[in-house]
Amino acid sequence: MECYLAGCFEISINNYDDSVIWLIGKSGKFSVKSVYNALTKSSSRAYQKRIWKGKIPKKNQIFLWLMTNNAILTRDNLKKRKWQGDPNCVFFCDREEIISHLFFQCPVAKVIWGIVAKCFATHNIPMNLQ
Repeated sequence: MECYLAGCFEISINNYDDSVIWLIGKSGKFSVKSVYNALTKSSSRAYQKRIWKGKIPKKNQIFLWLMTNNAILTRDNLKKRKWQGDPNCVFFCDREEIISHLFFQCPVAKVIWGIVAKCFATHNIPMNLQ
């Protein structure tokens, strides 16, 4: 059994022709639906499934999915890529710029969420992505 970043697979030597088998789908062949199902079903987070089922524009779904996977290039993620800049929030609140801070806990984000709540006549202001 050989294991790499892409996954584990078994190598066997025989006289048969080589073939490629897509392990995610039931048919053994690649399909967009199999990738979609893997992204929504394999996740233990229920809210990720709601992202893909939601009736919002695809670009918003992708952005939310990137947020849930901590893949937005906030300053903390840039620092992991050897970025040399200041890791603190761009809005000068002296806190490290991470996704939850930038979009929910930062004073600027709270004001923006307050304006959105006022526009929709609600008092619910999100504190995190969940």
